Amino acid sequence: MAVGVVVLVLAVASLVAVTWVTTPPVDGALARAQQVAREHGGTPLEAGQVPATLATALIDTEDAGFQNEPGVSPRGIARAFVFDVQNRCLCEGGATIDQQLVENLYLPVKNDKSLLQYWRGTVMALKLNRVLTKQEILAAYFSEVYLGHYTYGAVMAARVYFGRPLDDLTLTQYAMLAGLPQAPSAYDPIDHPLLAHQRLVEVLDAMVANGDLTPHQADVAAEAPL
Repeated sequence: MAVGVVVLVLAVASLVAVTWVTTPPVDGALARAQQVAREHGGTPLEAGQVPATLATALIDTEDAGFQNEPGVSPRGIARAFVFDVQNRCLCEGGATIDQQLVENLYLPVKNDKSLLQYWRGTVMALKLNRVLTKQEILAAYFSEVYLGHYTYGAVMAARVYFGRPLDDLTLTQYAMLAGLPQAPSAYDPIDHPLLAHQRLVEVLDAMVANGDLTPHQADVAAEAPL
């Protein structure tokens, strides 16, 4: 059995190495994301410009291990694998923030749920984590991510949805923005206010679960106006 494990580890390591050299370099990911923002009329962000509350809300909701993981989440991958086997599909990605950014910037076919696409994205997320800091990854993510209602990036979304600069939003507004990447059109607070509020509550609950809000703070934020 030990020999089999060694063989499997060596095979995976070889596959990672091959994929590492055959996928595009990602050291220009921040500049690429900033260019996407400009092309859509958005405002690019630099490292350190993402408001702390917005970053915390996104991390708690999408990728609680973001600060300590190497770009991928073994637990997330395992959970997604079990779900896919049980449902006979490739429908749970287990995607970290790094993987989402890589998919947005480098993987040409959107909504491709093939195993090859997922594997390429996983290895490229590992590469991304080697060349960018966590602050740079967050800046790239919030520069280019689509947030519904024709908005690209958090700066544009803050202006369109709330009429305010990104660094002057409330907890409720930051939590609303953090919930949008999962399904930006469905959770658009202008077109679908009820669904948007449900998603807001999910984000606030995630922040409570991760110890970043008290239940009382979450309740107050859930009832606050946008």
